[in-house]
Parts: sequence; C-alpha cells; structure tokens
Amino acid sequence: FISDSKPAIATLGAFYSFALVFRTNICYSRWWEGRVLWGTIIVCTIRMAQQAHLWIKEPVLVKRLSCLAIIFAYCCKAQLRGTGIEDESEDGAKLLLRKGVISQ
Repeated sequence: FISDSKPAIATLGAFYSFALVFRTNICYSRWWEGRVLWGTIIVCTIRMAQQAHLWIKEPVLVKRLSCLAIIFAYCCKAQLRGTGIEDESEDGAKLLLRKGVISQ
C-alpha cells in the first residue's frame, strides 16, 4: 500500500510547499506595502514641517504645526497597533512629554 502511494504523497508535498511559498510571498508583500505606506506618511510629515518653516512667518504657528505633525505620526502608530497613545505599552506619550512636544 505504501509503495503505491509514493506518487500521491510526492504530489501532495509539492502542492503544500507551493501553497506555503505562495502564502509567505503574500504576507511579505503586505508587510512591504505597509512599510512603504508608513514611509510615505513620515516623508509627507517631514515635508509639511519643512514647508511650514518656509512659508509661515509666525514661529509660534510653525512650532505648533511641527508638534502636531510629530504627534500625528505617534498617534497613527498607536492606532495601527490597536492601542491609544496614552497606553502604557506605547512609548509615544512618555517620549513626547519628555521632549516637551505635549504637556499634561
């Protein structure tokens, strides 16, 4: 019985390995797309802060816009993780408080 089933087992093994590679490739593609999108958010945030420094004359407004851009990135990270920025597992609130970006 076992000698007759070797071709079937080989076919099933090949199918399973193909399915595993295909699934791994899809997971990697999703991870890479998320990484690219996150990089785009960060680059756009930096560009917005740079443009604010060029075009807005009031330093108070420029600092406020820059702080809001920084907070936006940390809030997006917390939202993607399914937590809030004030959650203990997030380092964002503690870091932003220490740097003086936000106040209590």
